[in-house]
Amino acid sequence: MLLLDIDGTLCPLGPGPEAVIKHLWTGAGSVWFRADLPEVLAELAADYELAWATAWQHHANLLLAPALGLPTLPVVHFTDPAPDEVGSRYAGRTWKLPGVQRFGADRPLAWIDDDLHPDAYTWAAMRRIPTKLITSDPNRGITDSDVRSLLAFARRTAGWRSQAS
Repeated sequence: MLLLDIDGTLCPLGPGPEAVIKHLWTGAGSVWFRADLPEVLAELAADYELAWATAWQHHANLLLAPALGLPTLPVVHFTDPAPDEVGSRYAGRTWKLPGVQRFGADRPLAWIDDDLHPDAYTWAAMRRIPTKLITSDPNRGITDSDVRSLLAFARRTAGWRSQAS
């Protein structure tokens, strides 16, 4: 399973990793993403079950998935709203982690997000199940290096699944 964040990951907040960036008006605002993102996600979907782990929640399926050529994806549910940056009780912690823990349960997973903190990496290291975290640079979003790393992890994880069966 691959958990996908949107803002700062699929949709960089800065110039992005590639020279060609596409613009999309979602009806709720504008987002930008690398022009080849639909192909990148299709490549990842060949090895992963994709799921949204974003503050967009179900809006990701309504507003962004069609532009990226994605079907309706499962959504990680968060019990707390996305924190504001000032005075948040999540300062220095990963606010999405409790939802991801519930959603991922006992499945191997990879998670790419621009807002991962040491608590998420500690959780991942303590899991007995293969877990890969990638913290994206919010100004660049997902890079080719990230994609290669995710694909390599998927190959290793596929072997783990067959050994565990």
